Amino acid sequence: MKLLTKIFIINVFIIVSVNAQGFGSFGSLDAKNIGLAGTNAISARGVYALGVNPANLVVKQEHSIELWTVLPLPTLNFTVGNDFMTLNDYNYFFTGEQSSNGNVIGKYLNTADKNKFLGLFDNGSMINTNVGISLLSFSIYPSKEIGAFGFSVQDWTSAQVSLPKQLFELILFGNEVNKVFELNDMDVKSWYLRNYSLSYSRDLSDFFPDAFRFISAGVSLKLVQGFFYAGVDNINTTLETTSDYNIVVNGDSRMLVATSPSFGVEYDFEKSANADSLLTEEKTANIGFFNEPAGTGFGIDFGLYAELNKVWSIAFAVTDLGSINWNKGTAEYSSNGSFILEDVTDENILDSLADAITGEGKFTESFSTSLATAMKLGVGFKLDRFLKGKFPGQMLIELNYHQGFNNMPSNSTRERFSLGVEWIPINWFKFRTGASVGGYDGFNWALGFGFDSGLIDFDFAASYVHSLLNGNDAKRLGFAMSTRWTF
Repeated sequence: MKLLTKIFIINVFIIVSVNAQGFGSFGSLDAKNIGLAGTNAISARGVYALGVNPANLVVKQEHSIELWTVLPLPTLNFTVGNDFMTLNDYNYFFTGEQSSNGNVIGKYLNTADKNKFLGLFDNGSMINTNVGISLLSFSIYPSKEIGAFGFSVQDWTSAQVSLPKQLFELILFGNEVNKVFELNDMDVKSWYLRNYSLSYSRDLSDFFPDAFRFISAGVSLKLVQGFFYAGVDNINTTLETTSDYNIVVNGDSRMLVATSPSFGVEYDFEKSANADSLLTEEKTANIGFFNEPAGTGFGIDFGLYAELNKVWSIAFAVTDLGSINWNKGTAEYSSNGSFILEDVTDENILDSLADAITGEGKFTESFSTSLATAMKLGVGFKLDRFLKGKFPGQMLIELNYHQGFNNMPSNSTRERFSLGVEWIPINWFKFRTGASVGGYDGFNWALGFGFDSGLIDFDFAASYVHSLLNGNDAKRLGFAMSTRWTF
């Protein structure tokens, strides 16, 4: 059976079944934050604070104006990874093997191979893809009395897919009699969003002269446009094999989708209906920089920053508190009730299961989704200040606790702890590293560095360095780059 060539179709079968694509995410965008493994509640200052902690906009800076644009290098963040498969695993199971005449043929798996493949999913089956780019961001700090302002336009795309191990067991080992396969741990969520945010921060030190060396507060108001969304709203579907090797599907699932009219997406149920009609106007794509949103929402960030003394500082922030109302191109795919899949063979099992799980599609009313709301706490320690000039350069050591409040794309209700270190041995060079545990990606070790030319800062970073060092055994990779203009 050449099943493994088809198995990973299920990773995207829901998105493919509605003929749409797109992603969405929130998180650290610039290379400085990425190099610190997202440890940024305190270290993100000036324009770096946008989307992280608006209170840091007004923290003392060398520059009154900071700017991100797509030139000379765009501020870009890209990560991709999964919990279960390495490149070596992929080559073993999916690239085939050479026959005696030198041709590459599909790999036929024995029982040991099938059990080895299932064992890959013992620690989870999550796939994540995140891409973020800043189209324009700037911060302005006129004076202490006025405060600091920030504005940004950022695009985020993200997708996360989690599939139940039992589904692969059914595909690999076939219809074992009288066995029930539960699919309630399946999850698919993806979106493509654009943020327009306006931020303000104020120095509050004069109100607390005896309590803090410095204290500030900040807030960001966001207009969020959504161009695509696809997500499982509910799934409690079970598959039960019968004594005659048929499969009883107890359907209980619902997936919601919304697509921008600019994308010209035609759902499969529309194609079926339009096949009998000559009067229906064919949809066409009209994609540009300012696409018509499929949904619109509002969000808010707020934060606090305080220096207890010259050495210790603390910070608190809540980001992306809000929601999106999707009202264009909205559809649902649902499966309800029980039915039997008969004569299920190796050749049609994937198509049959995909149809059974996704169910039938139809247009639906508008619906809402939360933003990727999260909270973070930070503690900072300036080693050079503590050693009173006996340390070469400047060094900030920061510890963060990050807690997501939902499982929207690029977010997780699993707590995350991170430790980051930024060392500036000389004025024009900065070295960064950090590590995090928890969250949706488990463990991350990151490295980064920056160069300050006076007018432009160049920053580069790599995440999941530990995975990259494993070569073909890597499961995740990520990189980021950014440039900052300072005046």
